[in-house]
Amino acid sequence: MSQLTILSNEGHDKRKGNPRTHTHSTFKARGITNLPIIVSQLLKFPECNELSNLGQMISDRCVIELLLHAVLDYDSTVGALVSGFPRTDIQVEALKMLHDKMSHL
Repeated sequence: MSQLTILSNEGHDKRKGNPRTHTHSTFKARGITNLPIIVSQLLKFPECNELSNLGQMISDRCVIELLLHAVLDYDSTVGALVSGFPRTDIQVEALKMLHDKMSHL
């Protein structure tokens, strides 16, 4: 993959506007033509909705697996932008491992 850009929602105040406000300008600046991977949209898959409807947390493993599948489905020549990740310490560590592996490709 030519580039993977991560936009975390950390510290975002939803009262100040749409969390994807800067997504379009980031796409233009980096020349990314794939649609963004928005983690909150990935979590709307049926298996995640079932857990949410039962009041259960969606595991880091599930979130990371959904994200990796989404990244692999994208055109690797134009990069991908991920919004809303990481949200937990485990996801941060997974992101570090992904970065390390990708930098060796």
